[in-house]
Amino acid sequence: MAFAGTYDRVFDGTEWAAQAPEIDPDILADLEFSEIGRDPRFLPGWYILPSAFGGLLVLVALLT
Repeated sequence: MAFAGTYDRVFDGTEWAAQAPEIDPDILADLEFSEIGRDPRFLPGWYILPSAFGGLLVLVALLT
């Protein structure tokens, strides 16, 4: 790949991908559906109503 610049080497990301740790998919599923790191003040899915309201505002702004 041609590169006009002062760098000696262009990084394509493979160096970092080789250093990434292996992650067990079962652990990811446990983290996604567990209460770890969740704030008990917020109900599950609390973001749906504000997102729908924001989307409605965007639609109204585009139509007017």
